[in-house]
Amino acid sequence: MTRRWLAAVAALLLLGTAACGGTTAAGGIPDGVMLQPDDIDGGSAISAAPDQSTHPLPPAPCEPLPSGPPVESRTVAFQAGRHKVFEYVARGQLWALTAVREAIAQCPDAYRVAATDLGYRDTVLISHDSAAYYIGTTGDYFVAVLVVDDMTLAADYGQRAMARAGAKREPGVEMRTPTEPPRWVSYAAEVTGLRMGKNDRTLLIDVLVPECSRDRKVTYLDESVKGAVHANVVYEVREPNACLTKIPATVTLTTKAPLGDREIVLNSDSIAWGRTTTGYRRCTGAFGCATPPADHCAQGWLDVVRGGMDVPKHSSYNFEHCDQTWLIVSVNETAGECGPVEGQRPGCAAEPRVQRWFLRFETGWQVRTATREAGCPAGLDIPTRLCEGLPAPR
Repeated sequence: MTRRWLAAVAALLLLGTAACGGTTAAGGIPDGVMLQPDDIDGGSAISAAPDQSTHPLPPAPCEPLPSGPPVESRTVAFQAGRHKVFEYVARGQLWALTAVREAIAQCPDAYRVAATDLGYRDTVLISHDSAAYYIGTTGDYFVAVLVVDDMTLAADYGQRAMARAGAKREPGVEMRTPTEPPRWVSYAAEVTGLRMGKNDRTLLIDVLVPECSRDRKVTYLDESVKGAVHANVVYEVREPNACLTKIPATVTLTTKAPLGDREIVLNSDSIAWGRTTTGYRRCTGAFGCATPPADHCAQGWLDVVRGGMDVPKHSSYNFEHCDQTWLIVSVNETAGECGPVEGQRPGCAAEPRVQRWFLRFETGWQVRTATREAGCPAGLDIPTRLCEGLPAPR
């Protein structure tokens, strides 16, 4: 591959990274050309970028790429369940598809073509390490979609991205796969639920896997961490492949010691599963797998409030009133401007800037309003007795 091709692809990579989070380059790529949350099956837009050292976007096979002139491009990112989905679109760089394909031919062990003409003419589905890319061109756009740990999603969202960019399906276009010998590759399964098995050492793990997958099983079982069980749930698919349909399946995990109330951590997920009276639940929320205190004024709940309010770091808190429904707290936003209390900068003085916050307990403490004035703000449905005699916060 010539240096000119490499420099051109590098230009895409560099600006694609800078544009992550939905920003646009000069001239801009229209919103309607990019994937939207509805295209990601209810996923949410996030501000994130792929790790360019392991999963560059667009794909950069074989070697570090030199820099080149900037191009007009845009990158967006989404959270779809446990997967992150990245899309890169560049205008007027139709040669990038050829450049990437030429580079793959030079390093087939690192990047592998799984399929071509998948849904649309001149598209390529690529596997690289644990990631999958779908790239193609339509009109004046070069489109690249990256999904880690799920080639099925990459193929699906890649075709949706092509449609967004204006691609039209052509009669007679059929998917092609390379004639190279197939190989079986392991991927982490998407866990949807946990159930108790036949005894206190058996757990049934519900997963979604490609219908063409095999060998769905638990690998790497670690019970050495106190209070937790760590395991990986995987499946194998043959590559090259373009298996788009997912089906439910069940994998059995068997531990050496009784499960008890130990947390279950699967596929190194940051959110564990916790035992309930009826089975297991995802340990989301402020308290994770722990049971929230029944007393809404307990220190644990107050710590959640302290860590979740939208105020400057190192602000000081004065919890003025708490009952099971209402919490009133005054926050001095300038408390940390001179450093911590035990080591404030000599000669530094910060004028207090105090605001009183009113929170109501629903499923947790929720901010209703705030004021710097005496009493309670008008229109707040709080008992009047809590407002009487409240001085201006200071």
